[in-house]
Amino acid sequence: TSEGVANHLEDFAFSPDQCRALAAGMRVTMEAGLKGEPSDLRMLPSYVTHMPDGSESGVFYALDLGGTNFRVIRVSLTSGGKSEVQFKKFALTKELVTGEGEALFLFLAKCIRDTIVHMGDEPSPPDPHRLGFTFSFPCIQTAVNKGSLVWWTKGFTCSGVEGQEVVALLQRALEHPEVGVSVVVEALVNDTVGTLMAA
Repeated sequence: TSEGVANHLEDFAFSPDQCRALAAGMRVTMEAGLKGEPSDLRMLPSYVTHMPDGSESGVFYALDLGGTNFRVIRVSLTSGGKSEVQFKKFALTKELVTGEGEALFLFLAKCIRDTIVHMGDEPSPPDPHRLGFTFSFPCIQTAVNKGSLVWWTKGFTCSGVEGQEVVALLQRALEHPEVGVSVVVEALVNDTVGTLMAA
């Protein structure tokens, strides 16, 4: 009955005071993790120092790699906070996610090129395209555009990537003669930080 359901739902209700206490506890735990102190949460710094304010403008690309399906995204921003988002989806084969890392990154770079051409943009403009890289695997980040893969997850086992700086691997692949694009990888974020930035 609806009364029975309502009674069960009461067990899951939080008062405003309970919500504030929960948020305060989460903050303490996150700050401890970021300082390297004992914490129930694994925390890695993101190096994102501020949120967008709506004054940004231009065309930007993003690579969102978090599993065997990934997206290359084109975002056109105009001042005033307006945006147009287009993307292409791609799939990774088992051979790519379990083979050599160099082959994986070369494939990603070629997909970025294909998306740029598909969207009607010049592949190698004098002012390089700027790209953000959402890499949803554990990384130790040392700058907004530098991070080394700690270990693969989600079925990925590519050789030659763990312990390596992933932005450098992607940038090297983008500069490969087979790719032929002018793209600079400007930022590395994981999916959690990307979600926060988009909120």
